Amino acid sequence: PIDSEIRLKLQRHTAGALDNQARTIADQQIVSGNTARQARSREARRSQQKIALGNTQTQMPPEVDHLMLCQNTTDEGKVFPDVMTYHLSFTLVEPNKNTGFPLSRGFKTAWTAAAAAGLGSEAHGLGEHHDFGKTMIAKRLRSLLLLLLWLPAVLLAQESYPSKPITMIVPFPPGGQADISARPLAAALTRILKQPVVVINRPGASGVIGNRAVAAAPADGYTILVSLASIVTIPAVDEMFGRKPAYSMGDFAPLALISADPPILVARADTPWKSANDLVAYAKANPDDLVYSHSGLYGPAHLPMEMFLKEAGAEMRGLPAVGGAPAMMLVLGGSAAMWPSPPAMAGPQIAAGKLRPLATFGAKRDPAFPDVPTLKELGYNVEYYVWSGAFAPAGTPQPVIAALRDAIRKAVESTEFKAAMAGAKSPITYLDAPQFSQYLANEAPRLRRAVERIGKIE
Repeated sequence: PIDSEIRLKLQRHTAGALDNQARTIADQQIVSGNTARQARSREARRSQQKIALGNTQTQMPPEVDHLMLCQNTTDEGKVFPDVMTYHLSFTLVEPNKNTGFPLSRGFKTAWTAAAAAGLGSEAHGLGEHHDFGKTMIAKRLRSLLLLLLWLPAVLLAQESYPSKPITMIVPFPPGGQADISARPLAAALTRILKQPVVVINRPGASGVIGNRAVAAAPADGYTILVSLASIVTIPAVDEMFGRKPAYSMGDFAPLALISADPPILVARADTPWKSANDLVAYAKANPDDLVYSHSGLYGPAHLPMEMFLKEAGAEMRGLPAVGGAPAMMLVLGGSAAMWPSPPAMAGPQIAAGKLRPLATFGAKRDPAFPDVPTLKELGYNVEYYVWSGAFAPAGTPQPVIAALRDAIRKAVESTEFKAAMAGAKSPITYLDAPQFSQYLANEAPRLRRAVERIGKIE
């Protein structure tokens, strides 16, 4: 810990304890240091006041022109791995008043920092300790160590962001709700940030694969995520099954809510049901005879369908796919009879006469489908939204977060993005990061209760 490391102690004996040989060596260092500094120009001296940190150099305080950490040993060669020696070349213009030892410009000495384990007098530098301007040097070194810790974040904040392409991970296949929101958003962000924003689909396990990839990505703003509501339910599912969580919501920094659409329950047009009540009656009379498709266990299609079935007291078999678009194909191809589809995906198929809408999962009717009742209207206390939101890895620097938030706000307000979402019949439901964080805080316990009610499904 820094607090223990900066408890610096002089490595050399006091003036009274120095033997003749040590005094001779010290005097030679002083003379040599003074002679060398007199021969160098001021600019040459300043050139040594730099310390390398990666590929970056930063100016050292004028009193310290070199810092080296090394392992400490005794004169007998015994190693103390927990004791580090700080070799400093510093500038002092006055001698030490307590010892009278003549310090001058260019004098080099060593300080030791014993670990909290406490090596005491066993550490190199036995005996009494003398001052040598300890207070001033300790303050300077403390500032230097803090500078070294803060420097990476400062340099990143000062870098012009973005300076290279940004990857936008979508944890579902192309054509699904997350993809429908992400692609026009990426196009608008590319124009606003003046860097390519590239959409990469990483489907699998109800979004776990892509979500986890972003959670583990460098927190530098060059990998962001557009995910769905299942990002909240997966940790609860892992906990219910006693599994090690794939990630936690603490691994993400919310950027914005993009959309929040209630799914619409659709069935193939050749099925006999004209309403959700007709479907429930048939399912109760023919248990396990019906099959619905979804995008993965506890995902954004499986969860609302199971919520509906639990509320209705009916049973059906679920047929999982790797995403929304494949789930739609299972229905259109005849492998499943229905599924709770995002409106943006259901709209074209309803218009083409291939699907029949039965009910919506929202609190009120969808303006795009004004004739379709809500489940609550039909007597089922079920409400669910397939929302899409943007996230960055936790720990992303605040200046970068601010830049992304501002760019996303401009993107969702742009004409091109509004036109794309309107064409997909997916209304924009924008919330900035603080409001989105509160939305997530309210959504998480509600969805957790839904997961617990559904229970374990293998």
